[in-house]
Amino acid sequence: MRRPVQGPANAELVLEALKVSGKPMTAYEALEAVRKEGIRSPLTVYRALSLLIESKKVRRVQSIGAYIVCKYPTPDVAIVLAICDDCGSVEELPEDGALSSLKQEIDQIGFHVEQSIIEVKGRCGACFSETPT
Repeated sequence: MRRPVQGPANAELVLEALKVSGKPMTAYEALEAVRKEGIRSPLTVYRALSLLIESKKVRRVQSIGAYIVCKYPTPDVAIVLAICDDCGSVEELPEDGALSSLKQEIDQIGFHVEQSIIEVKGRCGACFSETPT
């Protein structure tokens, strides 16, 4: 039996599992994907995911309780996540200014934003075009 690796090595295994999957994964789906590498504990996967989020390599999609690989890891970019209710795909898009008036209001009250992520739900182009008319 393989002995589980620790810390950053676990995080790299989880990151690779997310990359290979190419779709949002829950922590338990990630656990199943890395189980063959000797990782057996959900806590180990949650720690790895925390490290990956902290290092801006992975983003948590709050509304579906899943994780995706970051396309835009810079902290100064607001992110919009387009989540398909039909197939479960998630597209990460940089927000390019639509929030500027909201940012002005936030600045006026002296609030310091550390992270901006907007989640929008609907149907992706592929699922929408499959809908009979």
